[in-house]
Amino acid sequence: MQRCRSITKLFLAFSALLLAVTIASSGFAQEAPKPQLSRVSVTQVKPEMWEQFLAFYKNETLPALKKAGIKQSLVMQSSGPVGSSFELRVVQPIESLAQFDEGSALTKALGPEGRKAYDAKRRAMIVSSHAYIIRSVPEATIPQTGTSNLMIRREISVAPGRRAEYESYQKDLLAVLKKTNLKGHRVSRLVIGGDLNMYFHLDSFDSWAEYEKFQAALPNIEGYSKLSGRTVGVVMHTNVSAYTPMPELSITPAPAAAASK
Repeated sequence: MQRCRSITKLFLAFSALLLAVTIASSGFAQEAPKPQLSRVSVTQVKPEMWEQFLAFYKNETLPALKKAGIKQSLVMQSSGPVGSSFELRVVQPIESLAQFDEGSALTKALGPEGRKAYDAKRRAMIVSSHAYIIRSVPEATIPQTGTSNLMIRREISVAPGRRAEYESYQKDLLAVLKKTNLKGHRVSRLVIGGDLNMYFHLDSFDSWAEYEKFQAALPNIEGYSKLSGRTVGVVMHTNVSAYTPMPELSITPAPAAAASK
């Protein structure tokens, strides 16, 4: 029950960020929603070092990130009967690429020598690590609501020169997706660190059973069949994987203070 409440708190906080850029405040409905940049890091951990790495992240990485002033961080692990094992994926919203000119958050917190010691310890526990930057497509997003224990992630490769068509399709598809049992639907595009024609979807569900219901119901929802044909020649390939959120390793921002009246 405690883990369920923690997951709910984590995703409601991240959804608040998405909600802020996907709806306009009263009196400013004409304003377009603003996309959110995020840094995504993916770490493949040595199987025999998995438990040690999680303890290292909790006891050393997490405190250092908080000391450096990181306000928000979503940590997920690959899990379940499909996908890669022993993989940790971390998503951190960023305000601007300019913050990288100021140096690493971990180095700020640990100092140069402390960072060297940290990196040496971390290298001994991992197989590989890489990072990239994504930008959200808020017009195609359903903010997270309630508890979610399963996250289905899709990597979608779009044909060169067809990104505008794909994003238009995703925005039109939103009305259909809102009729399903999705708890959240996030769309973003890779902007630095890989193929610039790559999009990512992150869909939230209560369970595998709920995901199965979604898969069965989607083709029968009015409007879906007409829209699905628009991906022909636009989508090159799709890769699907599953993740579980780890609230105990994540950073959830404090609730915003109520505005004075």
